[in-house]
Amino acid sequence: MKKILWTVYILGVSSCVTQMGDKKFSFEEDIFYTEAKSNRQAADLYIPNSISLDKPNPAVVLVHGGGWSGRDKEDMEPLGRSLVSNGFIVFSINYRFAPEHKHPAQVDDLDMALLFFKAEMKRRKISLGKIGMWGYSSGGHITSFYALTRASDSNKKIDAIVTGGTPFDLSWYPFSPIIKPFLGGYRDEIPQKYYDASPSNHITKEAPPFFIYHGKKDELLEHAQANKMEFKLKRAGIYVERYTVSWWGHVFTFAFSKEAIKRGIDFLSRKLK
Repeated sequence: MKKILWTVYILGVSSCVTQMGDKKFSFEEDIFYTEAKSNRQAADLYIPNSISLDKPNPAVVLVHGGGWSGRDKEDMEPLGRSLVSNGFIVFSINYRFAPEHKHPAQVDDLDMALLFFKAEMKRRKISLGKIGMWGYSSGGHITSFYALTRASDSNKKIDAIVTGGTPFDLSWYPFSPIIKPFLGGYRDEIPQKYYDASPSNHITKEAPPFFIYHGKKDELLEHAQANKMEFKLKRAGIYVERYTVSWWGHVFTFAFSKEAIKRGIDFLSRKLK
């Protein structure tokens, strides 16, 4: 059954979740963003042919899911094509995996990737404007954690976040076989690490606006994670939009929810352009 689900997932990723605009673009694969020149620290770059050299251009950094220990930036290619064809520069990254590299290694990689991306655009004489991030599942965790913990740093502040199927509060899972290798133990063995690694515990008034989407029938991460995060963001005075995919679970929401992608792109257009 698991193999069947992943087959459907891959087919969905490769063909279904696109919201293509009318802009042509260039694509560059496997750009190393660290001196290690490792595939796990590589990224894909999408640039619209209509790029402006006279004014700032909006950009989005993509981070794939996979339980912090698997998958690849290839999963995000349909989304990358959708975003760039709608006028965004896109930088889609890989990152190092748990258990060899535990939290916050993945966030540190995102930090280095963003620094490289900005420098690379400057080298190409392309001016960047507002920058957003988009992640799903563990990628949603990484991007949310990054944006919330860097919100007061003017050099690293992110202007908008789209996040789907995201574990915002890791303390909900005392015996997770996925979180254990990521953090180094079960919840009650290292409770402070679970608290510190949860994005929902780092919300400040400087946080960027969020668009959150989640499958109502998510079998891996409860839909209540999205509800609770929305409440905590609103309580802090942060602008947030939430969309519920009412008929799919964790994998199918990512693979097939065109409406979530459409709304996410619209949200970024309003917040970044």
